Amino acid sequence: MLAFFTILYLSLTVAAGIYTSGKINVAEDFALAGRRLPFHLSLTAFFATWFGAETILGASAQFAKDGFKGIIEDPFGASLCLVITGLVFVKCFYPKGYLSIGDFFRERYGRSVEFATSLLQALSYFTYSAAQFVALAIVLETVTGFDFSICLISGAILVVTYTYFGGMWALAFTDFVQAIVIIAGLGILTYYLWKLLPISFALSALLPANNSFLPQNSFSGWAEFSAAWMIMGFGSIPSQDIFQRIMSAKSEKVARNSAIIAGMLYLVIAILPLLIVMLCLKIYGNQNSINPQQIIPQMVLIHMPMPVQVLFFGALLSAILSTASASLLAQATVIGENLIKPQLKSIKNKQFLNLLRFLVVCVSVISVIIALNLTNIFLLSSISSSLILVSLFIPMIGGLWVKKSTGINAWSSMISGILVYSICLFLQMGLLAVFWGFVASIAGFLLGFIHKLLKSNNNLIKNDSLIHSKSIIPKIVIRKSEIVN
Repeated sequence: MLAFFTILYLSLTVAAGIYTSGKINVAEDFALAGRRLPFHLSLTAFFATWFGAETILGASAQFAKDGFKGIIEDPFGASLCLVITGLVFVKCFYPKGYLSIGDFFRERYGRSVEFATSLLQALSYFTYSAAQFVALAIVLETVTGFDFSICLISGAILVVTYTYFGGMWALAFTDFVQAIVIIAGLGILTYYLWKLLPISFALSALLPANNSFLPQNSFSGWAEFSAAWMIMGFGSIPSQDIFQRIMSAKSEKVARNSAIIAGMLYLVIAILPLLIVMLCLKIYGNQNSINPQQIIPQMVLIHMPMPVQVLFFGALLSAILSTASASLLAQATVIGENLIKPQLKSIKNKQFLNLLRFLVVCVSVISVIIALNLTNIFLLSSISSSLILVSLFIPMIGGLWVKKSTGINAWSSMISGILVYSICLFLQMGLLAVFWGFVASIAGFLLGFIHKLLKSNNNLIKNDSLIHSKSIIPKIVIRKSEIVN
């Protein structure tokens, strides 16, 4: 029965994507919903940006293991990102009318920086899309009992189908419905589990053993704490999925209010999976679950009545589908707009629309391959945001508010951040790799000014030498003429 409802829900989602394809005539309709989303659709689109696998399955498993220190990145950092976006960055980007974040880097720093930043965006989304496919496969495997690989490939085909046809319109329409299902499903499951506890049960007893929020008072402790906040809090701001939601709203005011309210809503609703996993462990125990990411799905499947199962898995599928589709669309848009289109001499709007749809299929295939080899949802999502943080955040900030910054600053920042982050990651430094990568990105941006200063001084010396030599030449000529005379 549960498998039947799951297949029915997925079928309806695909049908919705195909239905909304009638709204798509040009590439802007596909990528940005024609910049016509009203407040309620814009709000749920922002809310559903990351409310997916890593929130319900990944973050809940981290919370059970590490307490509050394990979930600073998500949901706390994710909520911070949405609020900051609404308060600060919407007014910077919305009036520009860009199709992608790469367009901003091109206008501010030039073509070469546009290509580099867009390539980094595209690469980072592979792991993020893979995380959503892994989560979708876990759910389908739990519900149907089929092999994990079969579930992963089948789930990916479903996501690609409704994204291919509906684009951003499909995302916005399904996100609205799915947000309602998420809130209702998680809320009812939380209430049901809470009623199973004794009346005198204290909420504080649900906290994990490691329930300290602040780090140990040391440099490494505070550095890791800061990095955890920054990974999504700052690192996701220059991401294409956030950018597309900003630009899809019908006005700047709608985009701003949607982002701020969605950030607060995200934090409130994201607390529910954390509460659910602790309730499951308290009531039923771990029961030697092999994969901690499957604690909640397994408990629901074994112990919950059918209506609650349908609501929970409906909520879980809703969260995953919306996030996975958004990731594929963002990646395809960046690759098409900033990596391929500039290389073509001329391309009609209809041809570009078909190109974007083709790219949705291509990037999903690569993401599936990654998902078949890496199955840690939280790790896959973290790698994606970390890469953007250490490479693009500082060049974006500099491009917006440091008028004298140039492509040299951007290149220096990106190279320094990625290089240091990669070395620290190879040395298995964990969150410290993100911290030092971010510091290196700042240092690299500032070094760009030193480079320009040295270059300016060298040019000044050359000009002085040239002026001095020119002032001598006439005197020599005059003397020669005097001798001749």
